[in-house]
Amino acid sequence: MPRLVTRLTGILPARVRAMIETGELEAVPAEKPWDKSWRIRWPQLAALALDIWPIEVIEQELGEEAAQVLPPLVRTIPGSMRLPRYLVAMLQTLEKRDGIAPSRRIADALALIAEEYAASLEEEIPGFREAMNFPEGE
Repeated sequence: MPRLVTRLTGILPARVRAMIETGELEAVPAEKPWDKSWRIRWPQLAALALDIWPIEVIEQELGEEAAQVLPPLVRTIPGSMRLPRYLVAMLQTLEKRDGIAPSRRIADALALIAEEYAASLEEEIPGFREAMNFPEGE
């Protein structure tokens, strides 16, 4: 499995094995006793991909298959907002400094708010918790 994870994510096999050993990446031994490899389940592989790439990149790469793979509330839509210039300058500066796109940084900040209101929002937005906890599920 480390070779497949390497092919899909670009993470070297030694790093994948280290991630498994430290529990950073959950894996189960192969089902066949003679097979010494490990299996990584879809939710763990999807979570690893989301750590590497923004959801919009994954969605773009999936193309038409995104509709079958991603829950509707996880799919992205374009949006715009008005922000004070100092916040825009901050986002641009931080992007230059650490390479994290402003949209990803804003999505991460909004995810914290989502956690705070998850229980009440689920009633008004069916599937909210599923989307919030993707790919691990509830």
